[in-house]
Amino acid sequence: MRRWIVGLVAAAVMAALALGVPPAAMSQRPGGTLRMGTGVEPLSLDPHHYRAGGIDLVVISLVTDGLVWIDRSLKLVPRLAESWEWVDTKTLRFKLRKGVVFSDGTPWNAEAARLNFERMMKAAEVQGFFGQLAGADVVDDATILLRLKNPYAPILRNLAAPVGGMLSPKAIREQDRTMARRPVGTGPFVVEEWLPRERLVLARNPRHWGTPPKLDRIQFRPFPEESTRLLAFHAGELDVIQNPVPSTVKALERDQRYQVLRVTQTRNLWMGFKMQDPLVGRNLKLRQAVAHAINRTALVRLVAEGLAIEARSFFPTIVIPLPPSAYPYDTSAAKRLLAEAGFAQGVRLQLRAPQARYLKDREIAEAIQEQLKVVGIQTDLKIMEWGAFSQDLLKHEGQQLWIQGWGFLTGDPDAPRGLLYSGGPFNSFGLRNPRVDSLFDRGTTTLDEDQRKTIYAELDRVLVREEAVVVPIYFQVGFFAITRKVRDLYLHPLELIDVSTTWLSQ
Repeated sequence: MRRWIVGLVAAAVMAALALGVPPAAMSQRPGGTLRMGTGVEPLSLDPHHYRAGGIDLVVISLVTDGLVWIDRSLKLVPRLAESWEWVDTKTLRFKLRKGVVFSDGTPWNAEAARLNFERMMKAAEVQGFFGQLAGADVVDDATILLRLKNPYAPILRNLAAPVGGMLSPKAIREQDRTMARRPVGTGPFVVEEWLPRERLVLARNPRHWGTPPKLDRIQFRPFPEESTRLLAFHAGELDVIQNPVPSTVKALERDQRYQVLRVTQTRNLWMGFKMQDPLVGRNLKLRQAVAHAINRTALVRLVAEGLAIEARSFFPTIVIPLPPSAYPYDTSAAKRLLAEAGFAQGVRLQLRAPQARYLKDREIAEAIQEQLKVVGIQTDLKIMEWGAFSQDLLKHEGQQLWIQGWGFLTGDPDAPRGLLYSGGPFNSFGLRNPRVDSLFDRGTTTLDEDQRKTIYAELDRVLVREEAVVVPIYFQVGFFAITRKVRDLYLHPLELIDVSTTWLSQ
């Protein structure tokens, strides 16, 4: 046994030397600030009134906890609840963790949970997650019953998402309007400073109930331009950068100073149609022509430089593997359908896209503009800063076509309900389709996983092929570049980061 341990130590030292890291630097020393460069900054840190995914949810997950959590293997594990059980098909009983306090010193208990559930039930932004909540009953200080309107298969995963983060009752009563900038949770970090467009700093929460993080702070700095973000990284101003320029990834992997982390994520990228628009919304053949004109293989291989996975369905395969439903690239079919739609001489449409939110989002939009031009579809392309783009989408106005991504924040196929369900808070399509609504409802009230797969396969086919509401483009692969001083940083498939064991070598 002793020889085996010595061998492991020797192997670790050799690995460190191979990477140009002195053995002394391998010793774990708590403390330090992890400096992270991102494409955008958060819009809101209030878990129940969140406005966007991505970096917003990364930060929310670090400052708040939910009752349960989804680990890196996408399994449910305890968090603020030690255990749970189904009392019947519409009632869950949670046993809560004792001795926990919020970062402002307020006790965590069943009454705090009840107040948070009531807040979730009133928040329009999370109705896609918690619209089936009927109420919560306090049994005792450490036990709460959660009542549902109907049997609802995704509820535990929804509670595990960052949008299910629990907030301090005291803070809710006294400073509810400030939660978007300074939420008060039980997570391992607290918001220490937020200077818009400059930096957001999280500090270690001294009242955290779990194993304390090794880091003192995490600093997030927004760099909308990929090249600027990379320059700051090379200059030593950053320890981590999100989504480095794809053309630089191979060089970064060869450079002994850096490492590139990758993980397949549960986010898709697609083009949507404004279904209430009198031109595109009422003309299926026009939408089909657009779908046939898009060469997603070229977009992934040439524009995204192979750093994404070509999507042939709307639902990410990591969430639920489904048969391909996307229209194949076929310019002849696109031109024929365009003529049948009454546009033999061509048509002009509006196309919007964000910049620096998704991998190569601007370049993808520009390439699509050229692909559509080939079949006779001219586009007025408008590239927007993420905050303004997101606000336009939330207003549900202005666009005919747009490029967007959607994160399946819980790893459950019900995640885009708020995006596609009639009246959903993020339904920028203006889609009101009884069949789509019915399939979402059946998918959530069916507990058998094989039956759910059949239901979501039909839903995918309706959205992508029969109604051509969306055109899938790619499934996202998350990748970060880190310096060799960053140790034990993990990427989560749900677009989060795991810094529970992260430390910085000297």
